[in-house]
Amino acid sequence: MPKGCISRSLMLTLILFKILNIMKSSLQLISILCFSVLNVSIIDAQSYKHPGLLNTKEELDFIKSKVNANTQPWKGGWDAMMVSKDIWRTGGTVASLSYSYKAYETIIANKDAVGEDGSRNQSLHDFASAYSHALQWYIKGNQANADKAIAILNAWSYKLKTIEGYDSPLHAAWLTSAVWAAEILRHTNSGWKSADIAQFTSMLDNIIWPKIKNGSGNNSNWECSMITTMIAIAIFEDDKAKMDVGIAKFKTRLPVAFKGDGKGQETCRDLAHMAMGLNALVTAAEQAWHQGIDLYSLESNRLLVASEYHAKLMLGKIPPPCTLKEQFRVPTYEMVMNHYVNRKGIAMPFSEELVVKNPSWLDTEARRAEKYKLFFGWGTLTHHDLPTGGTPPPSNQNPVASITSPANNAAFLQGETVVFKINATDLDGTISKVELYNGATKIGENNTSPYEISWTNVQTGSYSITAKATDNGNATGISSAISIVVNNPNSTTQNIALNKPVTSDSQLSSTYPASNAVDGNNSDNASRWISANTVWPHWLEVDLQGTYEIEQIKFWVGYNGYTNGIGYNFEYWNGTAWVKIIDKPTNTNAIVNETFTKVTTTKVRLNGLSGSDNILRLYEIEVYGTPVSSNILPTVAITSPASGASFNIGSTISITANASDSDGSISKVEFYSGSQLLGEDNTTTYTFNWSNFLAGSYTLYAKAYDNAGGTKTSAGVSVTINENTVVTPNLALLKPVTASAEPESQNPAENVVDGNSSSNWTAQNYPQYIEVDLLDVFDVNKIEIMPYNNRAYQFKVEGKYDTASSFQTLIDATANTEGGMVISKSFSKQPVQYVRLTITGCTGSSCSSKNWINLSEFMVYGDTIPELPTGQKRISNATLAIYPNPCNDKLNVTINNTEKNNYCIKNLNGLSVAEGRLKDGSIDVSSLKKGFYFLIMDGSIVKFIKQ
Repeated sequence: MPKGCISRSLMLTLILFKILNIMKSSLQLISILCFSVLNVSIIDAQSYKHPGLLNTKEELDFIKSKVNANTQPWKGGWDAMMVSKDIWRTGGTVASLSYSYKAYETIIANKDAVGEDGSRNQSLHDFASAYSHALQWYIKGNQANADKAIAILNAWSYKLKTIEGYDSPLHAAWLTSAVWAAEILRHTNSGWKSADIAQFTSMLDNIIWPKIKNGSGNNSNWECSMITTMIAIAIFEDDKAKMDVGIAKFKTRLPVAFKGDGKGQETCRDLAHMAMGLNALVTAAEQAWHQGIDLYSLESNRLLVASEYHAKLMLGKIPPPCTLKEQFRVPTYEMVMNHYVNRKGIAMPFSEELVVKNPSWLDTEARRAEKYKLFFGWGTLTHHDLPTGGTPPPSNQNPVASITSPANNAAFLQGETVVFKINATDLDGTISKVELYNGATKIGENNTSPYEISWTNVQTGSYSITAKATDNGNATGISSAISIVVNNPNSTTQNIALNKPVTSDSQLSSTYPASNAVDGNNSDNASRWISANTVWPHWLEVDLQGTYEIEQIKFWVGYNGYTNGIGYNFEYWNGTAWVKIIDKPTNTNAIVNETFTKVTTTKVRLNGLSGSDNILRLYEIEVYGTPVSSNILPTVAITSPASGASFNIGSTISITANASDSDGSISKVEFYSGSQLLGEDNTTTYTFNWSNFLAGSYTLYAKAYDNAGGTKTSAGVSVTINENTVVTPNLALLKPVTASAEPESQNPAENVVDGNSSSNWTAQNYPQYIEVDLLDVFDVNKIEIMPYNNRAYQFKVEGKYDTASSFQTLIDATANTEGGMVISKSFSKQPVQYVRLTITGCTGSSCSSKNWINLSEFMVYGDTIPELPTGQKRISNATLAIYPNPCNDKLNVTINNTEKNNYCIKNLNGLSVAEGRLKDGSIDVSSLKKGFYFLIMDGSIVKFIKQ
């Protein structure tokens, strides 16, 4: 509970008890009132630990004892604070009681400090001073320090009205030290008045928070700094909603800001900006840790990895990835080392060496004892070897993931879309996302149940697939691997090694004979050939029992899963000698899929050359080829429909193929959608009429059989099946529009939706955006922009359903190099009302040398929402309410003034898709496809979206 909340409750209680002494007859009423006031305060408050930002009370008491006992290095950290000057080392000492502060009504924070009036630096210096005096107040107990800190915070709280300029979001994020000072003052007997605390909170909510709440797509350090301040404000205000925003931004930004090897997104920009981002994320994690939230461990202790990586760079232990620029500018290492080394017992040898050696790459302020820079500092004082008995995050059980479809060893055709279904559960929380991997390569992710992930345009080969589930506590669980095989639809080859005679150089025991390697089982540990434990090489030979043209081999090796690849070569018998086809003595892949120029042979040999030990463990070997025959295969091609054709649901597609055989006749032609057989025809012209399909994209094939049993599959033909919708004209025309900037009054944002290509919206410097309110929800699937002078802009388009939703990416064209009078982009339909176009850059000679953006028109296209059935009308939410909307598996329903609980759900075509009786206030909609629907109850109707 916030202190102010407690104080008001206690004050009111004392007043009531004074009244009690005068009016004893009102005892019962007063007791009830007192209880009610206290109870409301308790219910409304979010319980966070205070003080609980950079330090807890226990830690502050520890620091106090060390400083007052003149113990090093804390005393050295104290001394460093007492002589710290402003961030540019040009003015007075911020820790001095004589420090001169000055509040401004407007802080101007421009790019490269152009046109600033001093307010930007003054605010940074002043809040650093406030934090210094708050620390002095706690450690030394001098009321003058508390009064100084309070005076600085009050001066700014009552005067500051706005932060302006290009860098204003970044500068708002740099004012965190004000919150650190306020946290200490508020939760000690500093004398800070409740009204002043309320005014300070108002400054946070109305001036700072709006500047940072949406994060930043700008340089990495911007959003990292914003995250620190988000979490600080959330804890100070006991606001869980703000905390959730900060935590979500942290989880998204961390793996982008610092890669798995520790290299930063801005390392090659310069070490200074990289360090700002690293310190900001470390500081954010420290604040969250004090509230029982462990951000330090995310992405396999990524903050530790990043700190060690840059320590090695500055010590010259590893070659730089680029020409390093500027010093590592801000204090960072005391805080991160205290957590990993002191709290967790994880060594950081290079970081520890760094703070001892202090190489030239480490700025003066960042060395032990740490000074102050921007809004970071004094870490030697506040975070050197703190006591470890703080608030550890609660334990968290790992989630469980399993791939339920497709089955292990399922086969598909090249170019086909493979849909994976994953089951993910978490006993002590919720699933935040599910990711799908091919080996170590990420295929995609889904954060909404049921978890389905599609893999498109998969090429020929064998793949080992796993799913990774992450829960709300960031614990992860990885599924067992499944294998899938993708075959070339034009290939007539088959596995000709299956169940053929084999010999080998040795076997470990009779349990693991060579025949296990050709039994068709490539995943069972018990069905492997295992060689003897003798020196390499080991070999296995397959007698194909006939003459074949071969062109491909696959094999799987490993110990308890596909691990420990082997060096190998592969040979064929040419009738007189063994000839190498493939030679890879340093291979490390446990799953091998190799194609080669066709050769004719009767037997093949796999030679294992090296491995992790002296044993070859082979799950399966497959050899693909065709029998040598005089039969000439047929030819086949789909003549209708044309590739790229579109159809609507309810229509019939006539699939027609031409097929011929030069040395025989065609016995039949089969028609496929992907690997699914649709039907066949054995009379010319070969035709199949396909209907009863769902919306989506499909690849059609025809497979011809000749009278000798030879087969040939046609090239694929892609078709698209659309929902039956009514296409609108430009949805953005004359709709409300806002922009991130309108520096030229003659070129406002409204010009991009006026239908006039001669008028323009202009803005300077990237990125800039315009946002259009379509005034209703539409299924948007296409945008067009008309850039000035045919410029090739880089841009992205985002959309959201309503004001409570977050923007989701519709088009990412940030790498676009296409210019022209009109740039058109299409995408999958998304239900949105608000569409945002962000211009991020420009390529080509027609671009403005001063980074001016000039756009004539922004057009949005999509599908209308059909009118409701005749005789029915939309009703207010007061009569029939549904939530959430959009929904996933369950739709919660409340309806007033009725006893009739029967319901009907209709799709956009007016067809009934579900009927029933409302039970327990909810309807199961998990079986519905994604899209718009109408819920009809007791003559009333509301629209909802199934995600």
